[in-house]
Amino acid sequence: MARRSPRTAGSIRKLASGRYQARWWDEAQRKRVAAPKTFTWKADASLWLAQKEAGLLDEAEVEEEPTPVVPTLGSYAEDWMATRTLRPGTQALYRSQLRRHLLPTFGEVELDAILPVEVRRWYAGRIETGLSTVTVAKQYRLLRAILSTAVDDGLITTNPCQIRGGGVERSPERTIPTIADVTALADGLPADLRAVPWIAALAGLRKGEILALARRHIDIEGARISVTRSLQEITGVGAVLSPTKSTSGVRVVAIPQRLVDILEVHLADHVKPDPDSLLFSNTYGREIRASLWTPAWDSAREAAGVDVRLHDLRHLAGTLTAQAGATLREIMDRLGHSSPQAAMRYQHVALERNERIARAIDDLLDAEEDNDEAHGS
Repeated sequence: MARRSPRTAGSIRKLASGRYQARWWDEAQRKRVAAPKTFTWKADASLWLAQKEAGLLDEAEVEEEPTPVVPTLGSYAEDWMATRTLRPGTQALYRSQLRRHLLPTFGEVELDAILPVEVRRWYAGRIETGLSTVTVAKQYRLLRAILSTAVDDGLITTNPCQIRGGGVERSPERTIPTIADVTALADGLPADLRAVPWIAALAGLRKGEILALARRHIDIEGARISVTRSLQEITGVGAVLSPTKSTSGVRVVAIPQRLVDILEVHLADHVKPDPDSLLFSNTYGREIRASLWTPAWDSAREAAGVDVRLHDLRHLAGTLTAQAGATLREIMDRLGHSSPQAAMRYQHVALERNERIARAIDDLLDAEEDNDEAHGS
């Protein structure tokens, strides 16, 4: 709130920008007017008011207080995007979400005119179009993040994105694949791609991390894979090698002997000697694009008779890691998780497996007792 200076008939207020604005009461106009400029320091604003009251300033130095201009979501979102350091894939995703889902509804609306009820209607409308709750949650989180910054900038007082749980992704539970599924999928792929599902299933790498691997990232002697980057395919740009999904994604993964054996054969048969040669490439030695990978994977799934995404094999890796007795921190480090929530699901699966083992032991004990009773012992 603006506070009247004790030495002048004016007032001083701090703007959202952090600068100070001096205003004084003009008896002739019967309204408050603002100084033609803002001030870095409050003391400078006080001095201007004192000089104005003393008649030391020309009338030209006083102008009517301008009406603040509140930007539309479209213009503000463009500035919001420009002032953030985003990975190429994330930037492309955000621009797509803005263009297709946010700007058609809110693009021409001034920020302070976006009301909670309008956000709720938009959210419900997205669901009604048949979009998954996961997709809508991602769009909602972007809108909420942009408007949260607008609150910080002093352009709006509260964030109208107030849907409880609106940004939570509720993915349906999927069946964890088996090693037999991995074998069948690998057998259905071209020879130079058969190591891909094994890396996902036994080392837990993401698809982009796998397709970004080069010979130098594989340590056969040490049985390790170094993850330092990811392959992103961006519309209008092409394949881009960029940093991993997060800083926690940069990691060294110790791998089991079965994967070591698979990679040793793959390196010998399908990868050029140059340390920077990609582990998986097209006929020109370039990155594997979706146009090549997708039909190959779809064909392998059909041949194997399983409805499995490559990412589902990463879930198998997490489950195997938990069943091997890894702690929550170890699961996070191995899979490159930045938060414990995702890793906790694998501990839950391991606990369920543990409980099934306990029940199986009870069944064995019961069977042994029944056998003893039958023999009169």
